[in-house]
Amino acid sequence: MELAQLSYFIKVAELEHVTRAAEELHMAQPALTKAIRQLEKELNTPLFDRLGKYIRLNENGRIFLKYATEALQLLEEGKKQLQDTTDGKKGSVQLAIDVHTQDVPELILKFKESFPEFNVAIVPYVEGSYHHDLCLTSMPVIPETMERVCLYNEELLLALPDSHPLASLETIHLQAVRYESFIMAPGSSSLRVITDRCFAMAGIQPSIALESEDPLLVKRMVAAGQLLAIVPARSWTSSAYSGIVLRRIVNAGSSRTVSLCWMKGHYLSCAAERFKELAIQYYKEKPSVSV
Repeated sequence: MELAQLSYFIKVAELEHVTRAAEELHMAQPALTKAIRQLEKELNTPLFDRLGKYIRLNENGRIFLKYATEALQLLEEGKKQLQDTTDGKKGSVQLAIDVHTQDVPELILKFKESFPEFNVAIVPYVEGSYHHDLCLTSMPVIPETMERVCLYNEELLLALPDSHPLASLETIHLQAVRYESFIMAPGSSSLRVITDRCFAMAGIQPSIALESEDPLLVKRMVAAGQLLAIVPARSWTSSAYSGIVLRRIVNAGSSRTVSLCWMKGHYLSCAAERFKELAIQYYKEKPSVSV
């Protein structure tokens, strides 16, 4: 059994689609299919149910996925620890970002200024993934396998065009905009989880016309008078945009907590530990946002 086979299996299990997995792994589909078949032969059991051109991870596959993931994670941790032992002044921190905030570039620059020997790699956030050291997220609930430290709390604000009839108000109840159309973050993001909860607490099913976390697109759509948005105060109050006003939301649940998370009980590299310490200190010293 080869390590590459485990990586291939994990990717196919994640996507349950051989063609897409081959594309993401940058390899030919027949080669990937052969590698999975060889792994199943070595284990003497099928890991997937084949349904025509579709595949589904079966019970055997789900059991093996847990151990394959843990095995690769332990090997990655061993690599990091050896790197720290043999050359503690080099290395990198893999940072997954599930929140869009203007603080992040400044935070990374401060880290690079303080620790020029370390690199920062921004990687996609996948829940339960072993591919990152640290994760910035505002998910209200994190997996039991993760630990976290709170970095800051912030309000969620209602962004609306300055020509809107409610723009003159200082605070707005979501009931007042229940018939409006919104541009919302994608369903998998932590901001969307929180805004959905806020609307649910208000007893409202929002009309979602567009999904995006691109700040520029959101601002343009709101300023054009097309859509409203629920936005985080820290990023938006520091970057004014013509034609938009930000108003406090009266409803409960209109705030979020941004945390730094890492895998519980697993080794953090020297670079990751230094980044965690700097991030905690950075937000302690960062002034609160006034709306």
